[in-house]
Amino acid sequence: MKPSGKSVADAAVRALGIGYTYEEMDCQAFVEYCTKQAGGTMRYDGSNDMARKAVWLGTLENAKAEGKLVLGAGLLIQEDSEENLPEKYRGDGLGDFSHVGLYVGPDAVTDTDKQGKRRSCDVVHSSATMGRVAGSTLQNGWTHAGDFREIEYGDGDSAAPVPSTPPSSQTLG
Repeated sequence: MKPSGKSVADAAVRALGIGYTYEEMDCQAFVEYCTKQAGGTMRYDGSNDMARKAVWLGTLENAKAEGKLVLGAGLLIQEDSEENLPEKYRGDGLGDFSHVGLYVGPDAVTDTDKQGKRRSCDVVHSSATMGRVAGSTLQNGWTHAGDFREIEYGDGDSAAPVPSTPPSSQTLG
């Protein structure tokens, strides 16, 4: 049985309070951890693999417009450069998805930014620059959102088969 997006988001919020470091759990491992804590299973080979196997993937703007920015949705950062993109993904037209986190809802958590300022956050992720599981805002570079097949988002999409190539209806950066 798949965990709900809400239960995965709740696990992300709880994980923020535990104090995990980035060395203990990178961004991909964090999303997998939250899914496991919510009663599911998930295993990917990095954020690029997660983006390419998403049931639905679109820009953050499209996700908002289509009602896809829901609790537990994956948030990704797509880089303009393919310099660090693993060879197996080069040339597929999707680009380099260098980071992943989870949407937990508007102002769901409060966390401290790099300047030491407290702020309301709607994303939780394992941040290399912060060195820990941290809160973030949607304005912190997130470019895309996606539905993972291992999470039930309540719209039926999570049960859809994962395409081997992105369908033409996907909105990609």
